[in-house]
Order: sequence, then C-alpha cells, then structure tokens
Amino acid sequence: MKTDLLHARIRNEMDVAWVRRRARQICDLLDLDHTGATRFATAVSEISRNAWVHGGGGSVTFSLEDTPVPLVCARIVDEGPGIRDYVPRVGRRGRLQRDEGTVGLYGSGRLVDVFELDTAPGAGTRVRLAMKLDPARGLPSPEALTRLVDGLVRQHSHTLAEELEVQNRELLQTLAELQENRAQLEEHQAQLQEAARRKDEFLAILGHELRNPLSAISNALAVYRMAGEGAAPRVLAIVERQSRQLNRLIDDLLDVVRIAQGKINIQLETVAAGEIVAAVVEMNAGQIQAKQQVLEVDVPETPVWLRADRVRLAQALGNLLNNASKFTPAEGRIRLLVRTVHGRVIFRVEDSGIGLEPAAIPQMFEMFVQGPACRENVKAGLGIGLNVVRSLVALHHGTVEACSDGPGKGATFEIALPLAEGQGTGAADAEGTPAAVSTRQRVIVVDDNRDSADGLAMCLQLWGYEVATASDGEAALALCRADPPQVMVLDINLPGMSGIELARAVRGSVSPPPLMVALSGYSKDHSGLSANDGLFDHHLLKPFSPRALRSLLAQPAAPAGEV
Repeated sequence: MKTDLLHARIRNEMDVAWVRRRARQICDLLDLDHTGATRFATAVSEISRNAWVHGGGGSVTFSLEDTPVPLVCARIVDEGPGIRDYVPRVGRRGRLQRDEGTVGLYGSGRLVDVFELDTAPGAGTRVRLAMKLDPARGLPSPEALTRLVDGLVRQHSHTLAEELEVQNRELLQTLAELQENRAQLEEHQAQLQEAARRKDEFLAILGHELRNPLSAISNALAVYRMAGEGAAPRVLAIVERQSRQLNRLIDDLLDVVRIAQGKINIQLETVAAGEIVAAVVEMNAGQIQAKQQVLEVDVPETPVWLRADRVRLAQALGNLLNNASKFTPAEGRIRLLVRTVHGRVIFRVEDSGIGLEPAAIPQMFEMFVQGPACRENVKAGLGIGLNVVRSLVALHHGTVEACSDGPGKGATFEIALPLAEGQGTGAADAEGTPAAVSTRQRVIVVDDNRDSADGLAMCLQLWGYEVATASDGEAALALCRADPPQVMVLDINLPGMSGIELARAVRGSVSPPPLMVALSGYSKDHSGLSANDGLFDHHLLKPFSPRALRSLLAQPAAPAGEV
C-alpha cells in the first residue's frame, strides 16, 4: 500500500532547494538517521535539478510504501527529451558520462537503497528513489500520518541563502561523521592486522611446541630399540614427561575453543583453598625440583573456604605456578601464598624470574600475546595460558592481575575470588585414591586404535579389573552378549557401527546395562553426545588421564559430563 505525503512542482532553482528541504524534513519526521536522511535529500535534490535543467521542469511526489521493509519514496517526473542510450551503471566504478541529464544519476543511485529509472528519447524521464525504514517501528498510524502531513504544510520555506546554510551544516556534520567512521575503520584495521600477526606467530610457536615433545619421544624410543630393557626406566620417564607436556598443550587448545564457545561448565562445591594449593604444588613439583628452585608455600592454618570448581581452579592456579617456574632461572625462588582480604580469598604467586615489561602487562591476558622477554625464551609456550586463566577465573566471579617492577625483577600474579558464605561451616568432599576393586568387575574397552585400547587395558588390569578389548562395534557387542560386563569404555568414532549405535544396542540387549564411559576427541556437542545423553554415564575427552577414569569408575553413575 502506498500513501502520498506531498506533491510539488519543479520549475526553478528555488523549487529544487525547496524539494531538498522537504525531503530532509520528511526523513526527520520519520526518525531516519542523519546519514540516511542526508543521502536521501541529496539524491532527491540531484534528480530534481536534472529535471529542471535538462527536462525543462517536472514534479516530485513523496510517499510511504507499506512493504515488508517500509520505504520512504520520492518519484520525480519530467517531460523533457529523455536520455539516449542510457545504460544503468549504479554501483559500478568507472568514469561517468556528463551529458544529456546523466549528471547526478549514477551518483544518486549509489546514495539510496532503491533506484529505478524509466526513460526514452522524447518520452521524458521518471525516477523512483527510496530509503528503507526500521521494520521494527513500522509505518506511522493514520493519525500520525495526518500530523506528519500537517507538519510539512506548516513548515515555512527557506530562501536560497538559508537553504544553502542548512545544506552547509548538513555537509559539515556528514564530513565529521565520515571522519569519525574513517578513524574507527583504521582502528579496526589495525586491530585485525595485530590479530593476524599474533595468529601467525602462534601457529609458528605451536609447531615448535608440538615438535619438541614428539622429537623427545621418538628419540627415546630409538634408544630403547638399540639398548633394550636396560634403558626402559629412562625411556619411560622421558615418554611420560613429554606425554604430559603434549597433554597440557592439547588441553589448553581445547579450553580456548570451549571458552570461546561458552561450553565450559563450572561445577561449584565448597572447597578449602589449602587443598587447591596442595594439588597445584603436586602437579608442578617435578618441574620445580628439576630446576632446583626454592618454593615457599604460605597457607593459613585455619581452613579458608570458597565455592569453586576444584579442577578448573587448580588448572588456573597451576598455570600461574607453572609459568613462575618456567620463567624463573634454576635455583630461583617462588612463593605461593593464600590470604583473605575484605571477603575475598587471594591466591598470590611471586617469583624471582625474568619479570615483565610494565607497558606489556595490560595485554598479557589477551589471546596469543607474549611479552618481549617471553618471546626470547625458547620454552615460553603458546601464549594462550594466561587467557585461559582469566576466563576460568571470570567464570568463578573472580579477577586476576599481574605486576612487575620490570625485566629481570620477577613478577607477581594474583587471583581474587569470593569467600564461601558462612566461612568455616562447610568442608570439601574428601578426595582420596579410589579403593582397589574388591569384587569381580569386568570391563570391555572398545577402540579402533589398538595401541590406545591395549594401554588402557593394561592400566585397568593393574587396578584389579578383568578386561577384554575390541576394535569395532560388532566384536564388542558379541563380547557383551557372551559375558556381560559391569563397565564399557568405548570410543565414539568407531568404524562401521558407531559408539553411539553400540551403546544403544548394548542397552537394548544386556540387563542390567553396564556403566557406559564415552571416549571422544570432540566435545559433547560436536561428538553427538548432547542428543544422546541417556546412553552414557560419563564422557572423557581424549587425551585423558588414566587417574581420571579410575576416579569415575569408583563413583556411582551420573549424567554424562565432560572430564
């Protein structure tokens, strides 16, 4: 539906100025933004000038069109000689032909959202211009339209000088907006270039960090082949140490993806700060001892309680302690302490290491950022750990800060978290080593990677479980039916029958069904587990610690959560 607002003749330059003014007033009354209003008014003015200069005069009709996206329109008509050989070139770059009424046509077409032209030699020219309005606002009501038309009628006409002054003000405002937009675009471009530089640097570091442990493992295995069983203890120590390093790299990368997608779930419980510190010290003891560093731990004798995910908080604090050791020379000093200040618990990690550039500290927690001193350190890591720390701490409603007196003067990192309500009234769940299996527990491990299946089977056998392995779904299903297991640990991405199909078949044919533990290199959403939550009791992301599986097997069945 179309509603006409205003009709006017175009006979002279004063009429052209009047038409521009009315176009601007209509846009203002419809709350079109300044830039859009200026574009529309300028296009209407240019086409109206063409109608006067080249068409001998004409008319303009302003209207509203009720379409899915509402439009404010101007239809400009003249009965002049028309345009010969007109070729629509709206939106294309190129040299414009300045003849026979084409002046302003191509430029006007670029200014508006809708541009339609009908012309022929001797038949005049008809141009329809339109700008889109906000669909959420819709068109004005009939009462509002009446007020709009009345407002246009009451608007007084400007002289040419006054209209020129108005146009100059509009032009200056538009130029100011363009300058501001240009500055913003330049800033965004600089940010994108910096992000691209960091990404390239990160990929180069990632390749280096992955090759190092893989090279060490490869060399250790070569030694074992040559030296035999006598070299086994040293080879196993190297493989275990480098596997942990690879595990940490992969965990950090996966955490970055999960955090970016908002897929990390925090399982809060009441936990003692001292327990977190003890776990973190245990995780990093090997590295600290290897560098003969002095670690001082200062935790209040009275337990300090907070609500936290013990695994994720230990990961965040452990990252800070690992960095302190990594960037502190051999025989250096590290201090890890816990304090309570104004209802918050403070975890502070101080070191006597290479320090930080004060100017670089504000960017230290951004993705892929490393300070100059860190980049010179061949074991500096990927530059994503501190970003993960900040994200994990934020999920606990806490903050993390860093400070340093400069290069060579050490660094201090602090995590601040809220204390638990009713301080001292709760206690964390006891977390001990799972008890040995006291009754027959049969476990079937299903994985098409034979080395992975055999390694996991050996761990389970050492813990006292009876274990069988299968490399595909059909073989696993046959094992289940022949001797039903109490536990199944199965890879999701199996050849042929998938892990999800296998789990469904086992639950349909074995009673009572076994405890189901899904293994996958993908998160629940990407592995298809979210749509099949009822099939599995637990979900372990590869690579995982055998200790994590042992802890799961010692617990009662629970909804499938990622570990």
